[in-house]
Amino acid sequence: VVPELDLLNLPPDLDARMQAAIVDEFGDVEDAEVARYIHSWSPYQNVKDGVVYPAMFLLSGMLDRNCPPSNSRKFAARMDEANAGARPIHLRVWRDVGHMVVEPQVFARYHAEWLAFVMDQLAMKAEVAH
Repeated sequence: VVPELDLLNLPPDLDARMQAAIVDEFGDVEDAEVARYIHSWSPYQNVKDGVVYPAMFLLSGMLDRNCPPSNSRKFAARMDEANAGARPIHLRVWRDVGHMVVEPQVFARYHAEWLAFVMDQLAMKAEVAH
């Protein structure tokens, strides 16, 4: 899942249809009451300095017009700055990928990468069958 992480400041490279869909679904941030409500739950606005955050694996596609990689980069940088813990904030931006992976080889690498990250964070070792 590639989310929008800052609903108060939509990226300028966001697809116009996606921007309209966000406004339709969540409301127009030009309305102060709506903006206050969105601020209360929007992920980027709720990152707090000095918190020990869990490990995070963030994904984005370089060609994603719905959730541009600039959004994920901004969030990852903010998380890295605020995080008081030692767990990694990992951002992976896939080249030649849009909102979802469709090529089987890329799909397999995509899943292998996040699975390896989770296994590493859980101190799991892969068993190799002989």
